[in-house]
Amino acid sequence: MSSPGHDTEKEARRHLPALVGIAVALGVAAVLIVVVLILPRLPADEQATPVPAPDGAAIDAGEDDE
Repeated sequence: MSSPGHDTEKEARRHLPALVGIAVALGVAAVLIVVVLILPRLPADEQATPVPAPDGAAIDAGEDDE
């Protein structure tokens, strides 16, 4: 049974931390979904750009110099 007196303002203040926690958890889950599912599917050339060497030549970490 529910209580006869309802103070919705007080109940809203009591539930606010839980609702904020749920919202933060959903935001973190959305970021993790993007990182885990979408970023690995991007082509390697779109994930990172080559870093220029001090002499101006580009360094490509994906190729071996054999």
